Amino acid sequence: MNMQIIGGIYKGKKLISPKSENVRPTASRSREALFNMLETHTSLKGKTVADLYCGSGALGLEAISRGAANAIFADMDTKPAFKNAQSMQVENQVSYVQADVLKFSTEKLAEVDIIFMDPPYGYDLAAKTIEAHAPHLKKGTIWAIEVEADYPLAALPFAAKGTPLKLLGKNTHGAASIAVFVQ
Repeated sequence: MNMQIIGGIYKGKKLISPKSENVRPTASRSREALFNMLETHTSLKGKTVADLYCGSGALGLEAISRGAANAIFADMDTKPAFKNAQSMQVENQVSYVQADVLKFSTEKLAEVDIIFMDPPYGYDLAAKTIEAHAPHLKKGTIWAIEVEADYPLAALPFAAKGTPLKLLGKNTHGAASIAVFVQ
């Protein structure tokens, strides 16, 4: 799949995509809709973001292109995100957690303002990830999520066990649903 940054100072910059049948990069159309929805609720300027299940790092790098100060990339394999950050020459703005997203230390996310999450479809990882990390994050953290179109988005706010999320917006694009929540 040909991928590129779609907005901000690096608009048009090509990204490499992991070569695996298990990886499904966020489509440009969904990414654009997600950022449009997100930017109606908050500015990315100076924010720290996390890109969970990062794959190519497209969501975190798009955020940097649009003004985010820093990005944390987390996935079992962060090499594609590393290569794309190098290609964009933003290595000083990124850090990496090569681990199972459900099991790595939540301390790494303590100061994050926005969490991007586009987990593999079919494993209910969105709810599991919110359950694992939301209780340890600061109030006001924004979750920008892409899941399969038939995913039960209405259940996500309650996955945060004692820290319910508030839905700010949602939309469906083909096989994907996008949603923005605040905790």
